[in-house]
Amino acid sequence: MSVDSPGSLASSTPSVYVEIIRPPRRAGTSELVQEASVPPEQLVQDASVSSEQSQIPSNVATPLLSDAHPEAELLLETPPNNRNVQQQILQRANSSPTKVHGTIINVSGDFGTIARQRGIVLDKSLLCKALFDTLSAPIRVCLPRRFGKTFNLSVIEEFFNVVTSKDAEPADGSIDEAAGRANRMKLFDDSLLRAEHPEFFEEHFCKTPVIRITMKNVKATSVEEFYKALVGSIYDTAKIWVSNAKNIDWSAFVKDEWDDLKEITSEAKKILGKSSEQASSNFALYLYKALEEAVASTYNTKCIVLLDEYDIPLVGIRNTPWEKPARSAYISLLNYIFKDNPNTRTGVLVGVHEIELGDLGSGPNNIETLALTVLKHTEALDANAMGIDSYDKFGELFAFTQPEVEALVEKVLEKNPHLQRYPVEQIMDKIIEWYDGYCFGVSVGKFNPFAVT
Repeated sequence: MSVDSPGSLASSTPSVYVEIIRPPRRAGTSELVQEASVPPEQLVQDASVSSEQSQIPSNVATPLLSDAHPEAELLLETPPNNRNVQQQILQRANSSPTKVHGTIINVSGDFGTIARQRGIVLDKSLLCKALFDTLSAPIRVCLPRRFGKTFNLSVIEEFFNVVTSKDAEPADGSIDEAAGRANRMKLFDDSLLRAEHPEFFEEHFCKTPVIRITMKNVKATSVEEFYKALVGSIYDTAKIWVSNAKNIDWSAFVKDEWDDLKEITSEAKKILGKSSEQASSNFALYLYKALEEAVASTYNTKCIVLLDEYDIPLVGIRNTPWEKPARSAYISLLNYIFKDNPNTRTGVLVGVHEIELGDLGSGPNNIETLALTVLKHTEALDANAMGIDSYDKFGELFAFTQPEVEALVEKVLEKNPHLQRYPVEQIMDKIIEWYDGYCFGVSVGKFNPFAVT
C-alpha cells in the first residue's frame, strides 16, 4: 500500500476489470460499479437513464458509477425487493463469527503451513461444516485467481484427512495415531468450528481420507503430452499415499488393493520418466481407480475428493486439433470421480473459469456451481430461487467479508505498532474504495484475499 504522506493514504485506484456490486459501509445501501476499459462518459451514454429514473426519492439509496470518476454519476433506483434481499445477505454475512489467529505475517497459500508457523490467518474452519451440509452434490467454485480457493481446500484437507506421516514421525515402522491427531489438533484448537460445533468436530476430525489433486501442470502441445500430463497429476497424489502406507500397520490394509496401486504407480513413474514413453487415454483413470479403491478399502469409508485448478486442462486444449479426444479423456475422469461413485462421499472442484462439463448429458452434470455474478440494477433477487439457505452457505466462506477484513487489519496493527498511525476506519475506507465489490452465489460485498493482504 503506497503512502503520500505520514498522515494520509494514497488516493490512486487500481483498475477494475469486471462489473461488480459494491455495498458500501453505510447500512442499507448498494452501489452498481461498472468499471471496464471504457471511458466514464461512454458508460453514462450506454446507461441510457431516463430523466424519470433519475428522480430518486430521498429515502432510496443512490448508486454511483465510481468514486474514482465523480463526473460520471449514474443514478439508478434499486428495486425494493433487491434492496431487501441484499440487506438480508449482507446482514447475515456481517454477523457471521470472525476470528483471526497467529502473530506473524505469512503470505503462503496453504493453511497448514501458515498455522504451523503461527502466521496471521483468518479462521475459515466453518467451511468444513458447510461442506457436510451440502452432501447432496459435489460443488464447483469458479472465482478469479488469488481468491483463497486453494487455501480453503487446504483447510478442508487438514480437518478431515486421516492422520498421515507428516503429522507424526513414524516410530517402529508405524504412525502414532494419537500423537498425529494431537499435532493436527493444534491447527484447530481455538477454531470457530470447534467452539460452535463441538459434536461435529469430534465426529469428523481426522476421520475421512481426503484425496487432493491439482491439475495446474496439465498443459500440453499434443494429445500424447496431454494424456501424460493427466497421468502426472494423479501420480503426484498417488505417490504420497503409497509413501504414507509404508508407515501404517499393514494389518489394517486390504493388501491386494495396495499391491495393485504400487504396481500401477511404478508404471506411471516409468511413463513420466521417459520422453519416449506414452500413456493411453485412460491410464490416468486407471491409476485413480487403483488409488481410490486402496484408500477407501483401507479406512472402510468413502473419500472426500478435492480438485484444484480443474479448468486448466480444458482451457489448454481449446481450439486444438486434438481437443475432442483430450476432452473426452478428462471428462471421463471427472465423471468417474464425481458422478455416482460409491467411494466418493463428496467433492469440491475449484478453478477460474466456469466451463460446461456435461457432454450431451453424459458428463458430471450433478455438480453445483458457485461463480462470480454480475447483478444489474433491474434484476429482482429472489431469496428462495437463489438458494440463500442451501449450498450458498458454503460459498459465503470464500473470500473475505468486511468484518473479516477489519479483524485482519486490527490484528496486523496490533502486531506492527509502527503502522498504528493510520486509524482502522481510514484504512477500511481506502480498502473498500480499492477492492470491495465482488459478488458470487448470493454473497455480495466480498473482498479478494490476495488484494487486501
